[in-house]
Amino acid sequence: MSTPVVHVALTDTPRVARELMLARGLRHLAVVDPDTGAVVGVLSDRDLADPQTPRHLGCRAHTVAELVRSCASVVRPEVDALTAVACMLATEADALIVVDRARKPLGIVTNHDLARLLTRIHHDPMAG
Repeated sequence: MSTPVVHVALTDTPRVARELMLARGLRHLAVVDPDTGAVVGVLSDRDLADPQTPRHLGCRAHTVAELVRSCASVVRPEVDALTAVACMLATEADALIVVDRARKPLGIVTNHDLARLLTRIHHDPMAG
């Protein structure tokens, strides 16, 4: 898990999200409810850059809410790596937002994090 997780609000514009990703060198942002701070989904760089969809930045989307992926990409911190992988596969997600009991963001697990873990385990089976 990488921390801290960077987030945007449902009410932010896609341009704000894109600029934040570029400034921080990120591919994913947690999306939070502006009133509660609870995670409602995840936004990827592909969600902002896909020219094949009418949601493409600059076309029709006025807020992040129009682009956000569903809450299926949320897990609790006690979830093990195999369960995280199964969740990612089941939801076709490449990132999971790790949340506390109030659904506040704690961190993010990406496909790159899991690939690094597998590499460590390959080199040192006791690392898993």
